[in-house]
Amino acid sequence: MKRVLSYILGMEMAGVLMVVIAFAIGFATFIENDFGTSASKALVYNALWFELIIALIFVNLLVNSIKINPIKTRQWSVFLFHISFLLIILGAAFTRYVGFEGMMSIREGATSNTFLSEHTYIKVSDASGKELAKTKVLFSQVSDDEKSLRFSLNGKDYNIETSDFVSNAYEYIDEAPGGMPMVEITQRSKGDFQNYSIAQNESLKLGGKNIGFQSNLPQDIMISQNNGELFLTVKDTTRFFDMMTGNKQILKPDSAYPIVFQKLYTMGSFSWVFSKYYPSARLAFGQHNQKTGVNGIQIEIENAQGREIVDSYLLGASGVNLPKSFTIDGEQVNISYGSEIVTLPFAIKLRDFQLERYPASNSPSSYASEVTLIDASQNINMDYRIFMNNVLDHRRYRFFQSSYDQDEMGTVLSVNHDFLGMITTYLGYALMMLTMFLALFAKNSRFRMLMRKTTKTAVVVFALLLTVPLFVNAQGAANCVVEKVPQSQVDLLSQVLVQGHSGRFQPFNTISGQVVRKFSRSSTYQGLNSDQILLGMMMNPEFWMRQELIKVSNAELKKLLGKDDSRFAFADFFDPGGHYRLEKYVDEAYNKKPAERGTFDKDVITVDERVNVFFMAMNTNFIKIFPIPGMPNESWLTPSGPFNQLNGDDSAFAASVFNFYIQSLKAGMESGNYADAEFILKGITQYQSKYFAQHPQVIKKMNFEILNNKINIFDRLFGFYGISGFFMLVLLFVHVLSPKHQLKWPIHILAILVGVSFIAHSFGLIARWYIAGFAPWSNGYESMVFIGWATVLAGLIFYKNSPIALAATSVLASLIMYVAHLSWMNPEITNLVPVLKSYWLTIHVAIITASYGFLALGAFIGFLNLIFLILQTKLNTKRIKEKVLELTRISELTLIVGVYLLTVGTFLGGIWANESWGRYWGWDPKETWAMVTILVYAFILHMRFIPGLKSVYSFNLMTLLGYFSVLMTYFGVNYYLSGLHSYAAGDPMPIPTFVYYAVAIIILLAALAWNNQRKYWIEKE
Repeated sequence: MKRVLSYILGMEMAGVLMVVIAFAIGFATFIENDFGTSASKALVYNALWFELIIALIFVNLLVNSIKINPIKTRQWSVFLFHISFLLIILGAAFTRYVGFEGMMSIREGATSNTFLSEHTYIKVSDASGKELAKTKVLFSQVSDDEKSLRFSLNGKDYNIETSDFVSNAYEYIDEAPGGMPMVEITQRSKGDFQNYSIAQNESLKLGGKNIGFQSNLPQDIMISQNNGELFLTVKDTTRFFDMMTGNKQILKPDSAYPIVFQKLYTMGSFSWVFSKYYPSARLAFGQHNQKTGVNGIQIEIENAQGREIVDSYLLGASGVNLPKSFTIDGEQVNISYGSEIVTLPFAIKLRDFQLERYPASNSPSSYASEVTLIDASQNINMDYRIFMNNVLDHRRYRFFQSSYDQDEMGTVLSVNHDFLGMITTYLGYALMMLTMFLALFAKNSRFRMLMRKTTKTAVVVFALLLTVPLFVNAQGAANCVVEKVPQSQVDLLSQVLVQGHSGRFQPFNTISGQVVRKFSRSSTYQGLNSDQILLGMMMNPEFWMRQELIKVSNAELKKLLGKDDSRFAFADFFDPGGHYRLEKYVDEAYNKKPAERGTFDKDVITVDERVNVFFMAMNTNFIKIFPIPGMPNESWLTPSGPFNQLNGDDSAFAASVFNFYIQSLKAGMESGNYADAEFILKGITQYQSKYFAQHPQVIKKMNFEILNNKINIFDRLFGFYGISGFFMLVLLFVHVLSPKHQLKWPIHILAILVGVSFIAHSFGLIARWYIAGFAPWSNGYESMVFIGWATVLAGLIFYKNSPIALAATSVLASLIMYVAHLSWMNPEITNLVPVLKSYWLTIHVAIITASYGFLALGAFIGFLNLIFLILQTKLNTKRIKEKVLELTRISELTLIVGVYLLTVGTFLGGIWANESWGRYWGWDPKETWAMVTILVYAFILHMRFIPGLKSVYSFNLMTLLGYFSVLMTYFGVNYYLSGLHSYAAGDPMPIPTFVYYAVAIIILLAALAWNNQRKYWIEKE
């Protein structure tokens, strides 16, 4: 027993548990993508086995932390590092078992102090509303749907059994012999008509009114039957209105009136219509082929003797509460499946829901809720605006914008209450970050020991040199009038100052590049550059509406649009009647929560945005060139107006000058004289200078931006890094295999070239930061460029003691920069989406992306070491072994730094999520795969404690294989899984063919290296 316990609490079991958890949560993301969030929670995240494994990890971590004995070993940083993870796990437990979340829906002008819980329950209550029994349930298509719930009523015991779960359920009335008389009632709710049914001897609560059909209990509205005819008795005065004839009637209380179908009845604020009567029918539920947001579960109710009393079903889901009434032994019982109604100690009133739309398709652009917080107990009546990154926090409840009602008259807020879990988790985060920092400098840490074995100094001296050739965009011959405009005139327009959407002032040249690439994913078309394209769209919109410029990658969308091309014309998105072909799909996508949007939904939103950007570009909506006099903080005006904020002369100038400029260009193409066009541009510049005090300073910065656009340094670095790194690798391999060839100076010269490229790379990042006004890692392209920079930095740090590390990182950086400039990456400096408008962006993304560079170096070193193992012979085994051991130590150093950065960045992302979405961890696919990557590399770094896995060969192979988790985290989640992090994704893409070849090559290398290592390599265990 002692031996078994020792194994369970040992490092071998810790490694096994890391792998099991990593595999489980990674697999859960695919379950979620295919079967929904409920399935992933039911099978993994909320499953008992998962909780037991986490508990076992907690105990294992606690025991191994105690074994460190920091008082004796002085390894305080390692000890506290493990304790921080214990706190994080403990915080997660508090969140799981103490905290709760939910959704609050409020209509404009309404006040609410309740919300629907995220968790789902089966709940039983009597006619008075007293709770008789409740149990938490989590049903899904792929999990167990059999649950039991016991309750007592009037001293009698009953049991509910569930079965046959159906997702996307809907209710219908099945006319059948032997059924019950049934009435269908229609009510208008939130702009839509909803149908409800009520059977004989049952009751229904609708619109705050109790409706009964020959029920034994008192009702606000009672339906009765006499010789096949239905009568209505009401408790309060009711109005009857015949919309066809205009006849009105007042129904007095406690009097029976014949029911008239398809006519409107109104009692107070509640209105309804009796739709249809079924003499013999039964209710049934089925599965809809579209998403309904409601699930169904079959239930059976038995008495203590096992006799079946009720055989029916319940409809519900998370965020849905649809109680159903049953009569059991003459008593009414209400049973519900779905969210629980939670009451707040305060209320929120929705004053106004605001939705901004794009002009072309009328699709949603952004939305926010203007609310009033009402807390009588604290004498608070405060107005607040809730939108992304602007969360309402009160009495440990957090509210953030989630969605909205289809009629745009109501908002949906997410609610979070997890103070204890949040504080405990944050304490763990803070301790973890502190101890990681200390571990890098503690004298007896693993990191310092490896440093002592590899280097005596870690100082790297960089030279300052930057020589980059300038290239001019080539001109072609597109079949449009703009080709006739001289390049000199286009250059003059490119220097005109324009205010961007975010308020940043930039040249027309930058605006044109951003706009054209936004809808086309390319900045050129048939030899024309972006300046010419945008100018042409404004000069001749009819021609450009029929040019295939708008990028579409999704196969299903192509099918809907009727073509299989990768680019479509603006006109292709509208039918002959002018109806927008994607309207239905855009509305459906926006009405879903961000985490529920699939790949098709994301693509619809993306393509819809491109269509709108194209439309706005044709209508000069991006050309904000007119400042408003005396209003420096107001957005500038476009040539399309409105100009009501300008005085008479200025208004007339702004309304006509750009049209005059376009006409002057057209006239110049006929006469060859462009003096008028130049004069008009000069007039626009003088207008800007007159009303914009910072005009001279901005112009100076603008000229630098145009220069940066022309240099386009990041696009050129692919070749510089690739050529230098490749030849450096070749020379280093020659040196290792043939030591008599020193090749010292050629290697140094290549290293200097890499260093120069790195300096250019650094200046490019600084220039982009300066131009944009925020850190240059806000989207997929920018983060890839930063990863390339961090990768080369890692190689430069270790160059003095291992030149091959720099060669490896140069080749790797070349590949990274190549990927960054593929067509599905967007290199333009664009506005930040709302969630990214946060100072956490700079911290979180910078640390995460830097970690990828260090982990990439470790992977590449692992690849090189496998090649060295393959090349070893009896004659060179000693030299190969020395080189492999040297590189392995460097690899472990880089992995330690990479894992530390990745862990810190991931948990800082949790803090950012708490600021943006009201919770710090929600098993979003991006979060989950970041955790998978941490676990994978934690396992790799702990392999030295596991017998059978602590060989140099195993370590290097795993550093190479482990990087696939990074690739999945960075690319796979964005392009293949739904989630909240989809803003960083480009166009979705299939798995590239080279991935399969890469896996095959790795398998071959691993087999050959293992065979040689087994023959020539002897390691001390």
